[in-house]
Amino acid sequence: MTSNKKLIVHIGYSKCGSTTIQDTLSANYSRLIEHKILFPKVLSASPAWLRFFWEKNLPVTYPKARIDAKFQSFSKAFREEVSKISADTVVLSDEGLISLSEESISEFKKFLEYEFPEFEINIVIIVREPVSFFTSRCQQFISDRYFDKVAIQDFLEGRPITNGESRADTLAMNPVSFYSKPIGAYDRIFIIVHILKFEEAINDNGGLTHFFLKSCGIDIILSDVRKNESRSDRAVELIAYINTRLPFSGNHHQNKFRSYGDTHALYSITGNKEIFPKVVD
Repeated sequence: MTSNKKLIVHIGYSKCGSTTIQDTLSANYSRLIEHKILFPKVLSASPAWLRFFWEKNLPVTYPKARIDAKFQSFSKAFREEVSKISADTVVLSDEGLISLSEESISEFKKFLEYEFPEFEINIVIIVREPVSFFTSRCQQFISDRYFDKVAIQDFLEGRPITNGESRADTLAMNPVSFYSKPIGAYDRIFIIVHILKFEEAINDNGGLTHFFLKSCGIDIILSDVRKNESRSDRAVELIAYINTRLPFSGNHHQNKFRSYGDTHALYSITGNKEIFPKVVD
């Protein structure tokens, strides 16, 4: 028998409207509550914590004791917020969940079933046309400090990404594993899995977030909040050059001449829409 309560879990992919969905849901918190829909504030504050507890390849900078303590704190705040709001629909969103191993996905399912025993779990995956997806993904890694000359060359020539400090580099940039293995794992472990097309979502008359919610039977129109726009080709080439000449980090140590967000001022440089970044000589 189908439950009247729904848990909508948006797991990715990145570069497929995830930030827009999260920001739009956060901005409409009160309005959603009126419709008995909850997007927990504990996730709005730090959405990446949702995937964090089930990753198996965390950097050495995150000892198990810290992860366990954070998980207890997160679970307590999460449970308190869900219990005090009378919601028929709860929405969770973290694009990084797409990268979990099959073992971790099983553990994640047990967590969801324990926290939401009366809810029907709907997994939502948004996919994007491959060339457009990997162009945007490559650009994002450059902007986020992880790509330099070697990484770009490896990506364009089809080799695994071996440099950089990002845990998901290799998986995120490999079309075969990224498009087949994660979806297959979620499809095997969960009963209801919705796969949406990014190109259809962005052309929906009600907006991307409306298309996302509508896929699970929630017909409410919200004005999309869009912040994570594409960089220009000039901006991406300049940031890639900086990352090549002055890498952000190495051997788990941050470069003393770099800081978080130090290239954000370059995002506003105008130019043509980035296709594939050029390799810096």
